[in-house]
Amino acid sequence: MSSTTPLLDRHPVEAVVTGIGDRLKDVRDVPVYALGTATTKAVLVEMVRVKAQLAELEARILAHGQSLQVEQDTGATSTATWWAHQTRQTKSVAHRIARLAAALATPRHEPVRVALADGDLLPDQAEVIIAALTALPEDLDPDLVDQAQAHLIGLAEQFDAQHLRILGRRILEVIAPEVADAHEAALLARQEREADQAATLRMSDDGHGQTYG
Repeated sequence: MSSTTPLLDRHPVEAVVTGIGDRLKDVRDVPVYALGTATTKAVLVEMVRVKAQLAELEARILAHGQSLQVEQDTGATSTATWWAHQTRQTKSVAHRIARLAAALATPRHEPVRVALADGDLLPDQAEVIIAALTALPEDLDPDLVDQAQAHLIGLAEQFDAQHLRILGRRILEVIAPEVADAHEAALLARQEREADQAATLRMSDDGHGQTYG
């Protein structure tokens, strides 16, 4: 990304994003063979944190673009669709990031956004945590939701997104076992009612003295 906008006239976010691009160009052709083992390991780990931080900033700007409806003068059906076309991303990828961006923009998921911005979460971990919180009972005490969110963010320091998803499915049992039992009972009762309602018995005569059901 490059810009001819004078530095003093730039928004801080624009200046940072432009600066990152310029700094990366500085090392585009720099050989890395001189990096020692310890430094290489440290840089590889730090790069993942930096990518997470960039992912949060990208999501925040994308959510802003959605609020501005930047696609209005292009004929695109959504901001994500416009963005996919402009950047040669697939629509599925662009829409996935847009969904994450919309969730991170809500007050409910502010702790997730901050953790991602600090590089303490990866984007797929953030998606898993948001999905786990969304699956909680709608009438759950907000304080318990906050506890679940904080607990999952803490677990993300040890577990990848795949394992975090498994843990997220049982998060209610961890923070409020009694609520989890009641919730499971309610779900089971609803499933039984739906099964009863869906159950049917049909009988038909084959015309030769036999009936089938």
